[in-house]
Parts: sequence; structure tokens; C-alpha cells
Amino acid sequence: MELPGPPEPLPAYASVTIIGGGAMGVSTALHLAENGVGSIVVIERDLLGSGSSAKPLGGVRATFSDPGNNRVGATQPRSLRAIRG
Repeated sequence: MELPGPPEPLPAYASVTIIGGGAMGVSTALHLAENGVGSIVVIERDLLGSGSSAKPLGGVRATFSDPGNNRVGATQPRSLRAIRG
């Protein structure tokens, strides 16, 4: 089965290309843009932000299945403080 292409042609140039449009990818894109980086392209096979991290539906994901993601989850208290403002 062939995956559909992007809804718009990809630009010929990007300062940064992020592969993966989940929580980490879109967050990275946001932080780069807030810090003045222009021409950011996020490539995702499905809808942006619709992967596993979106499954809690508005909650904070705290359970991960591998050691690398467990280390990311260990920063959750910092994330909760940032969300609460």
C-alpha cells in the first residue's frame, strides 16, 4: 500500500527538518520557532500530534515502554509545573 504524499509540496529548503510529528517533534518545532529559527518542516506520516502521546486525551502521559522513554517520563514533574504555569 502506498502512503499518501503531503497535502502541499514540501519546500525546497528548510533550516530544520524534524522527522516525526508527535509530542516531541511538534514541541521541538515550537521551541525552535519561539527562539527565532525560521523555515521549520515537520514530517509525519499521519496527523501531527496524533501518536501515542495523544492517547491520554488531554492528560499527561506517564507510562512508557522502553528505557529511553522512561528517562523522558522522569522529567514529568517539570512538565507539570510548566503546564500549570
